[in-house]
Amino acid sequence: MKEKPNIIFIFSDQHNPEYTGMYPGSIVRTPNLDRLAGEGVNLTNCYCPSPVCVPSRACMLTSTYPQDMGMFLNDQVMPSGWPTIAHSLGAVGYETVLDGRMHFIGPDQRHGFEKRFVGDFTWQYPGGREKNHNMRWDESPNITYGPNRRSVSVSGAGNTCALEYDSVVRDTAIKYLQERTDERPLFMVIGFFGPHNPFIGPKKYYDYYYERVCVPKVTDEMRAALHPTTRTQMNIMGLDDITEEDVRRCKAAYCSMVQKMDDDIGLILDTVYRTLGEENTVIIYASDHGELMGDKGLFYKFAMYEGSSTVPMIFKWKGRFKAGTELKNIANIVDIPPTLIDLAGGIPLPYARGISLLENLYTGLEIDEERTTCSQIAWGKLIF
Repeated sequence: MKEKPNIIFIFSDQHNPEYTGMYPGSIVRTPNLDRLAGEGVNLTNCYCPSPVCVPSRACMLTSTYPQDMGMFLNDQVMPSGWPTIAHSLGAVGYETVLDGRMHFIGPDQRHGFEKRFVGDFTWQYPGGREKNHNMRWDESPNITYGPNRRSVSVSGAGNTCALEYDSVVRDTAIKYLQERTDERPLFMVIGFFGPHNPFIGPKKYYDYYYERVCVPKVTDEMRAALHPTTRTQMNIMGLDDITEEDVRRCKAAYCSMVQKMDDDIGLILDTVYRTLGEENTVIIYASDHGELMGDKGLFYKFAMYEGSSTVPMIFKWKGRFKAGTELKNIANIVDIPPTLIDLAGGIPLPYARGISLLENLYTGLEIDEERTTCSQIAWGKLIF
């Protein structure tokens, strides 16, 4: 390759791929993600390494599984000694930038990125969740991001610091791209908090979805069929008495949050194409895990169901990757580092569990149908 392409990786939090416009039967309006998929390669059977934020993100960056680093819970610190994709790409001449969410816990808030803008607004140290969970949720709905009954109770239309946070991340990314003078190829990760709970979305979109969302019926038989650990988890979260109105309200808010994020992505992509150029920039969109959103009476993640363990993943490189292709065999977001390192001629990560999908992206040929992948979870007090 004569010149290394720029790489823009947009990474959301808790986005179930069913809640995109390109998904069959979906009512969610995501024209920018739809266009990205139509112009790129859409991996429609992609999994996360864990349906939990911190381990999934650590594993994505290092191309490992939770068992490799012992990362299973949201209060765990990612070891700084583990090399990440940022280390690898930085070593071969990339400017490595993180803007927004990555949910690092502990003093190391970069893990190989040379620049970071807009740090997380959730806790950044072990035990920080306990302090946040002791707040009076009913009086502070704007910071209700915990996986509990009150997050469902306060759902609806409105504004939150989570939505404002993503707007700041968007604006910071746009400003940096417009003012950047560094001549090195750019590897930039733009991390959104949305559509993670609290399930409160912009009213201009919420009203559209409220009457249109499909509310699944949850029966006693369905609850009884849940794994005993999942039933215990549901009880701890206070989800035993979820009503159809709760689900309708949450789904309408979730859809409106996804649409707001899509708006933000559209503005970022417009800027990327104007500043870096479409032909010399690889675009990736993915999420760290999904969202159950009322399926089987459950919300959030922490369970090994399709809604929580599958994620969207799209690659686009105009004129290089096979545009308009759907790859339907198994992929995982741990494949992102090997793929990008292969593309950039970087140093392979040790113990990588993912595989390079570069040839599949170029040709549009399917991933090996015999390929297997892994998503892992450990249940315990600290997970909440």
